[in-house]
Order: sequence, then C-alpha cells, then structure tokens
Amino acid sequence: MDNSVTPDSPAVDNYAWSAPVAVLVVGWLAAASALAWCALGSGDAPGRVLAGTAVLVLGGGALVGSMARPRLAASRSGVRVRGPLRGAQYGWSEVSRLRLVHTRRFGRDVPSLELEVHDQRLYVFGWLDLGADPRDVADILSTLRAAN
Repeated sequence: MDNSVTPDSPAVDNYAWSAPVAVLVVGWLAAASALAWCALGSGDAPGRVLAGTAVLVLGGGALVGSMARPRLAASRSGVRVRGPLRGAQYGWSEVSRLRLVHTRRFGRDVPSLELEVHDQRLYVFGWLDLGADPRDVADILSTLRAAN
C-alpha cells in the first residue's frame, strides 16, 4: 500500500496531529494520584507542598494537551494550529517558513518542527505536541505546501 502524499490523493485533507491519548491519560492519573497524596497524606508539610506542585504541573499539562486537540491540522488550503484557549487558521500563502530544527538534549538529537506565519508568530512542535515524529510531519507539510 502506498501512503505517499500527492496533490491528487483524496486523503490530503485529512491530516491532524495531537498529543497521544495514552500520555494524556497517564498525566491525568498521575495528577489524581498526587492530589490524593496531598489530601490524604500525613501531616508532612513539605510533602504536601511537593504533591500540590505535582498536581498543578501534571494537571496543567494534561489539561493543555486535552484542550488543544488536534494541535496541528493540515489540508490543501493551509494549516490550523490549536492552543488551549483558541486556534488559528493560515493559508499556505501566509506560512512564511516551515523548517525542521534539531536540538541536542541529554545527549540525543531531538527534532522539532517550526512553523512561522506572516504575522510574526512562531509555532514550535515536538513529538509530544504532534504524537508523531516531527520529521514525518515536516515531510507531509512540505509536500502539501509545494502542491499549492
């Protein structure tokens, strides 16, 4: 089966990427566990502060990941980017730069996708945002952009 993207393929309008559901479920469960630890824990004040911080960080991350679905969508007409509170849609003519950036983290080469649009907004997507390898997403977006 050929999964390549061509301008004539009917699946071109059906691309969407977001955080993996399993990661969000783990985030919500970890936040709930930290909340239970905070609420039912002993009188250990530093432990409760640590658990409260974990609730805020894990719950906040899971909330943002849950609300911003899909994080990035693409079609023949352009891209749609979604954040926790609002989204934006841009035609391919409004996308001024699309590039893959490699950063060295913890001894590993980590790719991220940068999308810059005409109003000087820069969107940066990593694996956690997309639920896919940013290199694969960059290939698909480049093909869609070149088709226009």
